[in-house]
Amino acid sequence: TFAYVSTERAPKPGTIAPAPNVNIWWCDLYSRSDHLRGLDTPDHFNANQLRTIREWLALTRNVTVWDYMLYGGNQGSPDCPEWAPDAIAADSRLFAELGVDRLFMETEIQPFIQPFFGLNLYLMSLCYVDPSTDVTAAARRYCRIYGEGAGKMFEALQLLRGAIAGSATKTEGE
Repeated sequence: TFAYVSTERAPKPGTIAPAPNVNIWWCDLYSRSDHLRGLDTPDHFNANQLRTIREWLALTRNVTVWDYMLYGGNQGSPDCPEWAPDAIAADSRLFAELGVDRLFMETEIQPFIQPFFGLNLYLMSLCYVDPSTDVTAAARRYCRIYGEGAGKMFEALQLLRGAIAGSATKTEGE
């Protein structure tokens, strides 16, 4: 069953629980979390999503995470390229620590406003398989696609990474 929008909250303990053969498909809905920051970011509105998945996992271990990232315009402008290595790494480690063993990623490509779509997917594919992946080293490897410009592109990505880390966070509903 889906834990999505109006059904995403887990029932209160002792009221109802999923049968052993029921899988909860919990969605980290993009309008309810800032996908440029990990769900476990301290003192952040992502804490509501973290609390929700923990509540479901307290009721059943049969939880699939439906990760949902729509890249392009998160900061209110398509001019802000989104690269989320730290969030991807943090969430993959968190899901592993929570014991989540089934992940589904949904995203969509908007080729003219998502210059790092492929890089984000590359990092997710590595981190979801191995949450201890060094995303900085992985990004450096990915940059080889830029040929002679690989080093400069990696430097630019690190600059962007720092700008994203230092930027104002998204709020719920944005």
